[in-house]
Amino acid sequence: MITVFPDPYPDELLYSVCARYQERMMWGNQKTTLEDLFGSNTVVAVVDLPGHVDALISHLPAGHRYSSDEIIDRHTLLPYFSPFLAASQLEGVRLAMRRGSGSGISGRAGIMASTVKTPQVLQYCPQCVEADRTAYGEAYWHRVHQLPGLTVCPHHSGTSIYPSQVAIHSSGRRQGFDILEATTPEAYKEPVLYPGANAQPDLNTFVAHQSWGLLSQSRVAVGLDALRQRYMEQLQNRDLANTNGRIRAREFVQQFEQFYGRDWLRAMGCGLTEDGEQAWVLRMVRHPKGSQHPFKHLLLTHFLGMTMDALLEPKRPSLRLNRLWPCLNRVAVHYGQPLISEAQTQLRQTSGGKVGVFTCSCGFSYRCAIGEDPYLEAKVVQFGPIWEAKLKKLSEDATVSLRGAARILGVDPATVKYHATRLQLGRWQRPLSPGKTPQQGSIEDYRQHWLDVQAQYPEMGRTALRQMAPAVWSWLYCHDREWLMAHQPSAAPTLRPERISRVDWTQRDRDCAAQVPAIVTRLKQQEDPIVRVTAKAIFRELGHSSWLERHHDKLPLTIQTIAEVVEDRIAFALRRLDIVATDFWRTGRTPNPWELLRSAGIRTDLARLSEIQNTAARLCDPVVAITYADS
Repeated sequence: MITVFPDPYPDELLYSVCARYQERMMWGNQKTTLEDLFGSNTVVAVVDLPGHVDALISHLPAGHRYSSDEIIDRHTLLPYFSPFLAASQLEGVRLAMRRGSGSGISGRAGIMASTVKTPQVLQYCPQCVEADRTAYGEAYWHRVHQLPGLTVCPHHSGTSIYPSQVAIHSSGRRQGFDILEATTPEAYKEPVLYPGANAQPDLNTFVAHQSWGLLSQSRVAVGLDALRQRYMEQLQNRDLANTNGRIRAREFVQQFEQFYGRDWLRAMGCGLTEDGEQAWVLRMVRHPKGSQHPFKHLLLTHFLGMTMDALLEPKRPSLRLNRLWPCLNRVAVHYGQPLISEAQTQLRQTSGGKVGVFTCSCGFSYRCAIGEDPYLEAKVVQFGPIWEAKLKKLSEDATVSLRGAARILGVDPATVKYHATRLQLGRWQRPLSPGKTPQQGSIEDYRQHWLDVQAQYPEMGRTALRQMAPAVWSWLYCHDREWLMAHQPSAAPTLRPERISRVDWTQRDRDCAAQVPAIVTRLKQQEDPIVRVTAKAIFRELGHSSWLERHHDKLPLTIQTIAEVVEDRIAFALRRLDIVATDFWRTGRTPNPWELLRSAGIRTDLARLSEIQNTAARLCDPVVAITYADS
């Protein structure tokens, strides 16, 4: 049991707490830290879903107030994943984090099988760093900054997050803890940025705030079937599914891809396959057979105009009303008419009164306390497809101003801007970056660039030209759509560039195989700790550890090359003996065989082998000392 342990800060990673403990104790050896905290020096420092939490709790000072579940819920990333896991799957992940070694937890949570692009290094927000130093005297690693897809901090609007130099999955020092204070540079480098992120500031903000909401939530998961039902309701409201639940797959996939852009989706690891029937968005809204990454749920909810709170809200009891309630959709022909006979109800936490969510058949819904005047107290929950169609029509009418549209729609101008941006209507969209609007000179530059691309590739059609200059097309589509529509080729079929496979696995196989010898040399030169040469270690050094499980059949040359150089247990034990003997002789000490075996960490079953015993005896021969002295 240790005598002191730092109190975790709000939203601090458990990894960060352990790093601060190591810094305060000034342990030079990482293994000493692991032995102190977990009772074992073979524990791996994991950032997102660590194991051995029960062991850590058992080693904390007497009288501590922490529990394993509290540590998991407040200082790991499990809450981010938990709403989208089946109940049995979530229970298995939590149990593995408490009592397991940590291996296989990512697989249980579905992270290993996901293609979503995740951070490779720890990340931080400069403003959070300064705020933490002011409040606590030191900065620390926040959980929320390590989530996929984040480019801005949810706590400091518009502030970019930055990558550090601390690898999340490092092959060299897999057992190490690094504090933020020791790794934060004085001058921040390039921020975290994904292709096309600058063109979607509202999406960046949405992802940041909704991700933080997931991480800080403590609700019980509603279940995969309930999620599917809520998605289906929104698809039906948008005429992307019929009343029988049949999805209009082609239209759904096309609209989804157009909403985000194909290049951006691919950059985030969320690309849709050419065959729409295999798209992951379809698997999410059909009868789910497995979990999907939370980031994909974020994208789908944003596309459908929902929030995570609405998606994950527990099912409310239905109340049969004593009177009909009116529809408050200002653009519907039945506005103000008493048409709603049922409401989903919940209790107010403050007064205990009932609050109802009233949904009209037109898709418009609002929240209001039972007994209050809906015209005065109602809060809109969802506007619905009829309202959105009217917004689109108004945006195309040049005679209607922003405030005029707001009056017609019954909302304020800021709400018009928000939904115009979400629906990518071009007019009234928010600018590309906060506080900046496009200047006339930049419009002329973009126009000329687009004309130059057409002149350079006169045989290409619209889609092909858009792929040649995606950023230019997107900018003009947002800020100068009328001109863009008038200055592009006709929709008639035209010659398109030949499709090129995204991955040349043959060339990739040759490149990887060529890197193997240098990687093996580097691994064998590493002595703190000594690393065994395995296929997994080599692929980790290549930067693609998942390829070994997922694409080994596409890398035959690499697999063959690795098979020729990997070490079995005996070969690794012999190399450890040789390294330890070198240290003994160079310091002028004469070792005994048992000292070599113990210092090299040779297990009992291997130490009994004659090959191991003979090698240990040979390395203790004084004649060998001459060899090491000359080397």
